[in-house]
Amino acid sequence: MSNSLDEELPTDCSVTTLDFTSSTTDASCGQSDGSIIATAVEGNPPYAYALDNGAAQTSGVFDNLAPGNYDVTVTDDATCAVTKAVTVANTGGFQATGSITDSGCNSSNGTFTAVPTGGVEPYSFSLNGGSTQSSGSFTNLSSGDFEVIIKDAAGCDFSVVKTIISGVSYNNSVKSIIANSCATTACHEGSTSQTNFTVFSNVQNSSSGIRSRTQSGNMPKNGSLTQQQIDVIACWVDDGALDN
Repeated sequence: MSNSLDEELPTDCSVTTLDFTSSTTDASCGQSDGSIIATAVEGNPPYAYALDNGAAQTSGVFDNLAPGNYDVTVTDDATCAVTKAVTVANTGGFQATGSITDSGCNSSNGTFTAVPTGGVEPYSFSLNGGSTQSSGSFTNLSSGDFEVIIKDAAGCDFSVVKTIISGVSYNNSVKSIIANSCATTACHEGSTSQTNFTVFSNVQNSSSGIRSRTQSGNMPKNGSLTQQQIDVIACWVDDGALDN
């Protein structure tokens, strides 16, 4: 296969020892005075820290945070990453949780439901800075990052952040495309110097290249994919190339 993915494969992050611990300082009701301190353990230093998919930084300290749920991501020198949800509590106020459903590939079937506990009713809810509503349920969402800001009658705020994915399954949708079109004789099935795509970790580690080459039409070498198959691969990769 021309233009094959023969470069050295990155570290298999499915077996990484990277992890991190975290501590928090609660925020005051209606104030942005909370903090999170994340400390990486194991893995391969140096480390990079990011909050809610924001810009990476060398420090694991995040200050000036409002009450809410945050996703902290730690990445090591081998580009392995670990993400955990960390909550900055609302001192003297209410807390909240959120649940989501998948959007579907290139669809807008996702939902985000935020549920507050405690506080003073009634609550108001807004999604990504949009107009407020009395319900914590938001529908017809595409894949992406979303934040629901909840405010109670006492003026306390709480933020719930979630990432909606398409939900494309590797095992149910992508694996057969790879097997029938790429992991074929004399190509990526393991009998040549080409990357062996019968091994999931190899497909996962090469997922960005697979997405790029199927989008451009340079992959597979023999035959072609339908637009639906190309889209399914792209959605799976955009979800994070999950082992699902």
